[in-house]
This record gives sequence, C-alpha cells and structure tokens, in this order.
Amino acid sequence: MTTTLAVGTEKGGFILRKTPGGWSVEGPFFEGWKVTAWGTTPEGTHLCAIASNWFGASIHRSSDLADWAQVEPGPKHHRKLEQIWTFANVDDGILTGVAEAGLFASTDDGLNWEPLPALNEFPGNEGWTPGLGGLAAHR
Repeated sequence: MTTTLAVGTEKGGFILRKTPGGWSVEGPFFEGWKVTAWGTTPEGTHLCAIASNWFGASIHRSSDLADWAQVEPGPKHHRKLEQIWTFANVDDGILTGVAEAGLFASTDDGLNWEPLPALNEFPGNEGWTPGLGGLAAHR
C-alpha cells in the first residue's frame, strides 16, 4: 500500500509517497510560489492552490499529481483574493475558502467556481477585520 502526502511551502509544493521500501519525494512543483492548499474533488481530480504577493492566487488541477493546468478564471471575489486556504468536499461538489474572507463552490470537478452569497455578501461584511490569521474563510 502507498501513502501519499502533499506538502505546501513558501517556495513550492512536494509530494511524499510512503511505500514498503520507504519514503520518496517528488517536486518541487510550482517552484518559487507559495503553495497554500491541496485537495481532491469528489471525482478524484487533484487541486492545488498557489499564491504570490505580486500575481495573486490561483487554482491548478491534475489527474496524476505530476502535470498541472491552471483553472481559468478561478474564483473571483469582490474583495482582494490574496490566497486560497482550504478545499472541502461537500456532497457532489467542493468548497474553497479564501482570504479575504470568501467562500466558493464548484460542482464541475473544480473547473468553475461560483461565489456563495450567504457568506460573501453577508450584511456588514465590509466591516469585518482580520484576526491573527488574517481575514480568511478556512476550516
């Protein structure tokens, strides 16, 4: 049996695999970029979120954890999209929480992301202020 662990760092992402013979390391993926979240859609597609202070945040998809393609256009937010914090499977879709405090859903294997107005347009959210971890939606 193989155990796979995805690790994000400030300078790229790594895939660690444990087999009966020991651990192997693949990567870095997205070298020089901050890797902020990993996930898998209900259909089995792998997701990786990356961020840059200059270029912003984006989501990438892969079927094999080796070849990645950026999701265009990705989540669009009325606030500044600084980084993607988490992915979470819910029923037949996937949610992503972002900074600055937003929530998005995809029901097509991570290809398109729709904002969830219950949080993103909550009355008074323009007055929300960051805590110690920033103004983010994460689990």
